[in-house]
Amino acid sequence: MIKIEDIKGSVVAHRNDRMGARIIAMLNALRVAKDYDLSFTCGWTTGGRTSEEVRDPTNIFTQDYVDAFFFDNDILGRVYDDLIDLSTIQNAPGDGRDRAAVGERGRGRGPPAAGP
Repeated sequence: MIKIEDIKGSVVAHRNDRMGARIIAMLNALRVAKDYDLSFTCGWTTGGRTSEEVRDPTNIFTQDYVDAFFFDNDILGRVYDDLIDLSTIQNAPGDGRDRAAVGERGRGRGPPAAGP
């Protein structure tokens, strides 16, 4: 799994509900990460009121994928207050594209490219 120092400068996907919302959050985060050449990480909630069928991400994703891109509740709790909600980002004047000020750019960590 991801370490806390790997999260700085990355786009974080996180939802605490069921599978559909989690996958949508991941897809949105992957798109933003790709568009802005940022790394992607995923905070996967496993406890509390989380549905039993989504508690273990390795029931859905391979262990290698989880190890490369996911982090657990402990890290999520430590970084949560520092995350930037991308829905609050305004358009930058002059270019019409949303700019996400999330930290270091171009660290080269991202998910493997999806097919053609």
